[in-house]
This record gives sequence, C-alpha cells and structure tokens, in this order.
Amino acid sequence: MSDSVLMYPESYQWKWVCAQHPMVLIGADQSSPRALETVPPWGGNDVRGYCLKMYEMMKKVLDTPEMKIDFDLSAKELLMFLEEFPEAKEMIDQLLKEKRLGFVGCDYAQAHYHEARSESALRQLRYGEKIFREVLGIRADTFMHQETGLFENLPQLLAAYGIKKAAIHRFTSAFEFLETPALEICSNFGQLELVRNETFARWCGLDGTCLPIYLPIVQNHLSMDLEVAAVFNEQVTDPDFKETLMKELPEGQRKYPTNYEENRGLYRNGSIIIECPDLVEVNDDYIADRKRVGTFWLMSEALDEELKTATRMPKIRYYTYWSYCEGEFGEKMFKAYRSTEQALLAAETMQVLAGLAGRKIEPFDADTAWDQLLSAQHHDINWYDTQELKDAYIAQMDQAAASAASYIKLASEAVGGTSDKDSRYVTVFNTLPVARRQWVSVDVPGRAYRVFDQDQELPSQMQDGKLCFEARMDGLGYRSFRLEPKLNEEKEIVITGPYQFENDVMRVTILPDGRISSLCSKLSGERLNGFGNLLKGRLTHADKSTEWISNEDTGKRAVLYPGALYDRLMVEGEMGTIPYKMMMKLPHGACQTIDFDLDVTFDHHEMGDFYHDESKLCLYWDLAQDDSDILIDEPFGVVKSRQDRPLHPANAIAVTERGKGLVYEHTGTPKTWVSDGQLVNLLAWGSNNFTNRSPWGWSTFEIYDLRLNGTSSYHYSISIAENDDPVAFSRKIIERITPPVAVLSPEAVEEKTFLTIDSENIIPTAVEPAGDEMIVRMFDVSGRDGTVLYSSELELPKKTDVAGNHGTACLDTRPYEVFELRFR
Repeated sequence: MSDSVLMYPESYQWKWVCAQHPMVLIGADQSSPRALETVPPWGGNDVRGYCLKMYEMMKKVLDTPEMKIDFDLSAKELLMFLEEFPEAKEMIDQLLKEKRLGFVGCDYAQAHYHEARSESALRQLRYGEKIFREVLGIRADTFMHQETGLFENLPQLLAAYGIKKAAIHRFTSAFEFLETPALEICSNFGQLELVRNETFARWCGLDGTCLPIYLPIVQNHLSMDLEVAAVFNEQVTDPDFKETLMKELPEGQRKYPTNYEENRGLYRNGSIIIECPDLVEVNDDYIADRKRVGTFWLMSEALDEELKTATRMPKIRYYTYWSYCEGEFGEKMFKAYRSTEQALLAAETMQVLAGLAGRKIEPFDADTAWDQLLSAQHHDINWYDTQELKDAYIAQMDQAAASAASYIKLASEAVGGTSDKDSRYVTVFNTLPVARRQWVSVDVPGRAYRVFDQDQELPSQMQDGKLCFEARMDGLGYRSFRLEPKLNEEKEIVITGPYQFENDVMRVTILPDGRISSLCSKLSGERLNGFGNLLKGRLTHADKSTEWISNEDTGKRAVLYPGALYDRLMVEGEMGTIPYKMMMKLPHGACQTIDFDLDVTFDHHEMGDFYHDESKLCLYWDLAQDDSDILIDEPFGVVKSRQDRPLHPANAIAVTERGKGLVYEHTGTPKTWVSDGQLVNLLAWGSNNFTNRSPWGWSTFEIYDLRLNGTSSYHYSISIAENDDPVAFSRKIIERITPPVAVLSPEAVEEKTFLTIDSENIIPTAVEPAGDEMIVRMFDVSGRDGTVLYSSELELPKKTDVAGNHGTACLDTRPYEVFELRFR
C-alpha cells in the first residue's frame, strides 16, 4: 500500500493532536559546528529566525478554521517569543478565544527536574504557572512534554498548580502497575500496545494524589525534510551520503510515519494520535495528510473525550531513567545548579531572619535570580553540542550567586554589624528551622583563631584561609561565637604505605593512591565495602588505540595534615597521562562522613565511548553484599530503586543490606548505578568522534570536538548507613545541602531561635518571604500520618499546599505530603 494512500473506513476518524515542541532557546547558540536544531529549515539560525517560524505557524493555524494546535512550550521561551514578536499576542489571544490553541506542560524552562533539588523542581512549576497566567490569562490543565522530567512525588505538585490530567512523555520513561487487574497489553509486530477502552491509568504520587494519564501515544516521527538533510550534509565528509539519502527519499515523496491502518476497529490502540515534533512546518500538505485520517483536536479536549470510554484505570508509578548529564559539560552545569540554588535559598532565608530581628532592609531580588538559575536548567543547554549556551548560562548563574552573596552580606551586617580585620566574633545563621550541630567555615583575615561557645573552647582548625568549627544551633535563628588569636601550627606527615584512620564510629584503611581498601563500622562491627574510591576508564590515544587506566597503584605522593576537627589526607597521582589530586577529610569524633575533593587535569583527552557507560571515567565502590536495597533522593521524597538501572539521585544514594551499608553523595554528577556488587558514579566522558545527529539517527561522523580539557573538580562523600530509614537519610541530606551562614561580626549578637520543627519526619526545604508572611516549605518522608510539632513564639501558622491553597489551622499531615506553614 502506498504511504500516501491510507485506506480507512469513512466512519472512523482519529483524534489528531499536534503538540509542537519549539526550541527557541537553542537558537541563541552559535557554537561551531552548529547544532542541527539551529540550522534552517529545521532550526531558525538564531532566536528571531526561530520565532518567525512560530509566528508563521500560528498565522497558518489562524487562517485555517479546522486547524487546532498545542504547544509544548516553556514559559521562558514564551517570553522570548513575545519579545521578538509582540504582535503575536493578539493572534494568540484570538486562537485561545476560539479554543484552537492550547499549551501543555507550562513549566518555566522544561528542565529534567527529576535530577533537580526540591526547590528548583518546585520553582520550575511555580514560575511557569505564574507566567502563563499573567501573560496569557490561562492555566494549563494538561501535563505532557517531549522531554522527560519526572519524579515520584510530582503529581501532588502538578495538582496544586492546576494540572488535572497527563499524557505519557515522548522521550524515555517507565511505569509500573501498583494494582491488579492491570491493563491488557498486546503485541503488534513486536511492539507492545494497549487496546481500546484501556488506554488510561492513574498516575499516583507518593502521597496518593492521582492524575489520569493517557499511555498509548502513537508518536509521529516525521521524516526529516530533504532540505534539512542537504544542509546537514554540508557538515559531513562522506561523499556518498547525500546520494544514498536521495535514493531512500526521492524528491517529492512524503513518507508516512506509521501503518495506522493496523490499529483500526475494535482492536485499535486508543482513538488519539499525539505527535510532538520539533516545530515542523504546518502547511497545506501537513493539514491535508492528517485530514485524510482524522480531525484536529486540542490535547486537553481529546483526553477528556477519551476518558469517557475508559473501563479500567489501574494505579501506576511513572518515572524516568533519562538524562543529558554526560561528560565534562553536563557536570559543569549541574554543579553550578546546586551551588547557585544553595546561595539563593540562603539569601531568601537571610531576608526572613533580618525581618524577624526587626531590621528593615531592601528585599532580595529573588525573581531575577531564580530566572537566571531556572533558565539555565533548560534541557537544551545540557545537550552536548551547545557549548556557547553553557558558557553563557554558567556566567548567568554566577551573576545570580553573586547577587545572593551580596544580599547575604547586607542582611548579616544588618543583624550583626559590619566586620573588619579586628572582628573577634563569628555569627552563625541557621537557615533551617531544625536543631543541629554542624561544621561551619568563615573567611578570616590572615591568621588562626581559637573558637569559644561562651567560655567553652570548641575544636577548630584552619584550612585555605577559612576557620572551621562545629556550631550548635537550636533552630531557625542565629548565635555568636567568640574568637581569640592563636598560632597556626600545621604538621605534615608523608604516607608511604596503607594508612589506617579511626574515629568513634568508623575504621578506614587508605592506600597511597587514594583507594580505600577497607571501611568498617564500629557501631555494628561490620565491614561495609571491599575496595572503594577506585577511578577507572578507557582512554583513547591519538592513534585511536585504547588503554584502560585507573588510580590503582598510581599514587606518587600522599601527605597527612592532622587537625582538631578532621585530618586531611592529600594524594597525588597519574592515571596514564592524566594527573589527579585527591583530598580527603577524615573526621574525628562521632562523624560518619568522609568528604572527598578530586581534581583531574585533562589535556584534550578522549575518555570512553558514548554508548558504553562503563568505559567512561567512573568512580567505583565495592559493596559488602551483592543483593542490596537501594534508596535515592528525589525532589520532595526518597524512593526505592533497582539495580542495573541508570539512576539520577538529586543528591545521594544509599545502598544497604539489612540496613547496613553506604551512603554516597554527589554535588553535580548524578548518573549512578548499582551492578555486580558495585556502586558506580559516572564522572567524565569526552570524544572527538561524536555527532548527535544524522538523518538516519546517531552515527560516527567526526563533527563535535567534545574532548576533555582543563581541570575538572569533583566533590563527593561517603557515609556509614546504620539503617535504611528514609527519615535519617533525608535529614542528613537537607542539612548538608543547606549549610548555615557564618560571618565575622564586630560584637556578639543576642542569641535568637525563632522556629524549630521538632518532628523528625518533616523535612524543611526552604524558608522564604512572601509579603508580610514567612513561608516554611516542607514534606513528610516517613510515609505515615502525623502532625507537625514545632517550637516558636511566632503567631500560629496556617498550613497550605505548595501553591498557597486550602489554608487550615490544622497541622495534621498525610504520608509524603508536601506543604507550607505560613507565619505572619
């Protein structure tokens, strides 16, 4: 049967949904060679050229009464579009009025926010909803993306911002049934499909919030336009490539994507066809092709109509293993995301603390700062061939972090006064409403100091011009510590063999190359790992020969620097031709965490194969048991996961056997997996023999130079896990990623504690100002009903959802609920 003649019964018409996926932001990238998405006619050459394609498409829809269209468009890119074509606003308003234009998803910058920390994930939704509501006067009720951004507590956040239904994302995702009977699944030429009247499930979040989700999206992978292929061909060197392409796609032939006629009648796979292409041209041929087999529907109305026929809707979990975080480039972005978010959250809390202290200062410009961060989280910026965009948005995040640092200084001086070189106090601001004891560090001018909590001296030490000590804090508030000058006497001990370190809770043996040959818990008496901290990858030389390299027996120098809080062990070595430096913080007392700082210096090195994760530069930890339980943290939750899967924890992963094991925490290298008795974290990949595009899929044309170059810095840690309790796991994570703010002060300030959340199962994620209110956002991680217990002299709070809805004085919580306490 000809692709251009589809024989359908006249009595049946598909509901055809076109959800165009514009890529406005990527048009700003002018890297050479160009990303194919930026090259006309697929791309627009620049932002204005791409926006012109969108404008012309909307005009075509407006001029075609039977045509309806959705946009899978971020709020950031909507603003960019209207900045280029403000006259399009009138056209959008008209199409919305005629109910021929819809928007799905509608977050701020279409991030892969399953890898984000909680607050970034939330703000993507909050700022996105705000922009669409204020600019277009709409609130999307349908959640669907081409790109995948999913985490297991997402449904309750979506529901809070008006989402009522969803459709499965186009890119990689997974779901599992939570109850039986499940949906009937059939095989059609080896492709698994659902059948008529069983096309919806209930996508359930951890807290029990469920959204109906349409599963069988018959995607339209439109054949690449010949003009696009011809332009792309100019960037490749194969002389036969274009000739081969033309033989496969003769000029004028329009290949139809799928044999939809096999899905006719009672056996059909739902009645909706959803395509989500990268802004393909809507012309007369496009419209005529689809009118032959169906009628145009908006996604929201098509899902509503299809829901009427659903006879079975079992509960599912919906998640993803998808990520663009690969190689040196992705890691740089993710490290910047985390450090910038930490700065912004601290600035917001410092504004609250200054207000609670009765100090009147200007508000922090949070909207601008969050725009700079959230925009940088757009998935296209993390794609491999957009180096110019990465550089630009890293600089933008640096601006946001700098504005936060300036504000923190302003707020701290409003409370504690302006410091100088003779300041003899440190004021520590606890930016979480929890009691904790935690290391803090503060820049001090040119000398060492002793630290006193009233009259009691605290263990302290100097490192790189910073004074470090452990501060006790009772909740959201601040307190001062007194300084007295002392001599800084640092010893240096050369290590030539295995070094054994021991504190109150652990016993560790470290080799001169940085590997850990033994880690034992003194609390349980169990050995928790075999060899750990092993770096390994496959290096490709200039002549294309390969060599497996590691830090095994490559240490050249190991030096120990003893301290009062922790010992520092510095290791230097060389893996093949790649030098590395590693510094470990070995804590004294009852601290269960070892911190690592690793610097690896590349010189245009090729490391690993893109399709073979184990060949990339990875960090390996042998586990004591092969059959282990796995916990990973996600935005607003902790979930169990599986072995032999690419996992992307927001911050940390715990691998335990009978509750005993390891916790591994990263600060920007989220791709991890557990397999064959090892916990693995991917650190770096780079190649000079890689392309992300060809008309026939991915190939090996030598186009993009993605070799690793310069010094890459990694920070990670391991901790002893004495149980598999998600409460202790989450509490430790939030305290480490939300450190206190410590500053020098000219005098002691009166100690203040404004709020302490006493419920261990309640994990706070932010303290932010909102007009005359203080918002404390938090979530339950225990999975049990409960009540928020707190200590405060503030007025009684109101409890709401994350969008400020459903205010109540009752502080009862349901399992895994994400909520806010609002204090006036």
